[in-house]
Amino acid sequence: MIVKLRVNVMIKRVFQYIILFLTITMYASSHAGATTIPPAEHHPNTETTSSTKKIAYLTFDDGPNKYTTQILNILKEKNGKATFFVIGGKSSTL
Repeated sequence: MIVKLRVNVMIKRVFQYIILFLTITMYASSHAGATTIPPAEHHPNTETTSSTKKIAYLTFDDGPNKYTTQILNILKEKNGKATFFVIGGKSSTL
């Protein structure tokens, strides 16, 4: 009888912790602030290319990282263009 009572108390306590965890998680996720990044200036596409001209489109994902500055310097030196996809948590390092 005592063992059964202890098991019931332990099960009840586990459920209480699960409910507490879920409550805290739901509260935290509903109050998490999103960082607003201002939109970039709109630049209409006015460039045209010939069908014989070779073009490469460069994209860099999951940045910025330790190589971003070096990549930007090379692009500037070569008058190159690229698209960078930034991870939201790293946007403040730009």
